[in-house]
Amino acid sequence: MLTAPEVQFTNHGKRFYVSKSRVESSMLEVTPHRVTKYGVEINGQEYPVRQVLAIATGTPEIEWSTTNAYRLLQKLGFEIHIH
Repeated sequence: MLTAPEVQFTNHGKRFYVSKSRVESSMLEVTPHRVTKYGVEINGQEYPVRQVLAIATGTPEIEWSTTNAYRLLQKLGFEIHIH
């Protein structure tokens, strides 16, 4: 059983279970890429939404659509910033 705010999802045939705390800890020593449209603040740094999901899941950034990354991060309770 999943505990809130953990989200289960499938991307490119792979199943993932991600929590807000896991996302935050995975980004601790990551240098942010340039945010072009949608960003999320984690640990005092702003990151593009696709970069965050790629790091948190250990997958290439190219595998993430901005829309999917945006929605998943919102489900986890992150506030998305639009530039």
